[in-house]
Amino acid sequence: MTLNLIDPLWYKPSDISLDDIMASLPSKDRGYDAFVLYELSLTDDAMDLRPLHAGERNGYSEEDRKRIEAGFSPIRKPEETRSIPSGKYLFEQFPAAFSSSDIPRLLLPYATKSGQIYIRFFKESILESVMQFMIPQ
Repeated sequence: MTLNLIDPLWYKPSDISLDDIMASLPSKDRGYDAFVLYELSLTDDAMDLRPLHAGERNGYSEEDRKRIEAGFSPIRKPEETRSIPSGKYLFEQFPAAFSSSDIPRLLLPYATKSGQIYIRFFKESILESVMQFMIPQ
């Protein structure tokens, strides 16, 4: 599926890993949002994923939710210096029930060229969290 992200998603910089995010999801509040940016390298016989940086945030305030519902961007906080930039992405969503060792197998059908990939986690409710692949197009 294609995702056209109109506004960047802003985060506080973090050194959190994909496995750290997965382990902490059950204890996070609804709306928690985090990502890890990877550099994807493909050769004829291998796929390599190297983490570049990460970011996280605890969800939107009530004021931000009202702005979003009214069609406006949330107000960016000064500490939010990392982003998933606006743009066009190949997008796929999964239940957040995997570890970093599962990522190459899950990513294989979408890995058509070397480049960057954002792996984003979002806690939708107390019981449901999702993992998203966002590959810039």
